[in-house]
Amino acid sequence: MRLMAKEDDVYKLMDRRDLYLGADEDSLAVSQPEKNGQYEACRIFYQEIEKIVEGSRRGVPEFYVVVHGDENQKSFILLNGEEQMRKIFCVRSLGYRHEEFKEFYRRLRWEVPGKVRIVGTKYQTVWDMKQSHKGWMFFVCAGAVYLILEVCLNLGIL
Repeated sequence: MRLMAKEDDVYKLMDRRDLYLGADEDSLAVSQPEKNGQYEACRIFYQEIEKIVEGSRRGVPEFYVVVHGDENQKSFILLNGEEQMRKIFCVRSLGYRHEEFKEFYRRLRWEVPGKVRIVGTKYQTVWDMKQSHKGWMFFVCAGAVYLILEVCLNLGIL
C-alpha cells in the first residue's frame, strides 16, 4: 500500500523498502533504483538548491534538483553507497502512482525557499501526456516495408 502522510512536518511517499521519497522542513531525501540496476540516494538541503527543473519527457513524471555545489555543502548524492560529485539529481516516479508523485512534487515546491528557481509548468501537463511511440512505429513500418519487398521479389514484380 502506498502512503502519503504528514508526520511531524515530514512528508513521505513510501511504497517498498528499497524506494523512499521524503521531504521535511530542511531537506529532500530520496532512495531509488538507477536504470542499470544500481541504487542511488540523496539528501539535499533546501538552502543548497539552486533550482528544481520539471522533467519534460511526455508521460514520464520526474524532476531534477540542481544544487549550488560549493565546497561547504552538507547535501550528498550516493550511488551504491559511494558519494558522487554531481550537482544534479533526477527524482523519478518509479513505483509511485502518478497523482501521488505530482502531489509530492507540488508540496516540495512549496517547502523550498523563495530564492530557489522552479522551472516548469504550474500543472505538470507534460506528465499527463501519453508517451511517444516513435521508436515502436519505426520498427513496424520497417517490418512492413521488408515484407512488401519480399513478397514483390518472390512474385517477380521487382
